[in-house]
Amino acid sequence: MNNYVKTSVPRPVGNPGNGINPKDVLTLIDIDDLVYFPPRDGAGVVLEGDIVVKPSAYSTDLYLTPGTV
Repeated sequence: MNNYVKTSVPRPVGNPGNGINPKDVLTLIDIDDLVYFPPRDGAGVVLEGDIVVKPSAYSTDLYLTPGTV
């Protein structure tokens, strides 16, 4: 699917509403940009290594408020 553009959605100017605590930004990475995704630990929670992405990869950030989730 090559008909979309990865675009960040930062916090708008003015009063967009309160962010979500503790994090108000969701960072996305295109799955096609992944080189390596490490396995999880025995409990299935913690990754056992670093996520490796292609050198040309970049993330897309989305600002979230309680009403947008």
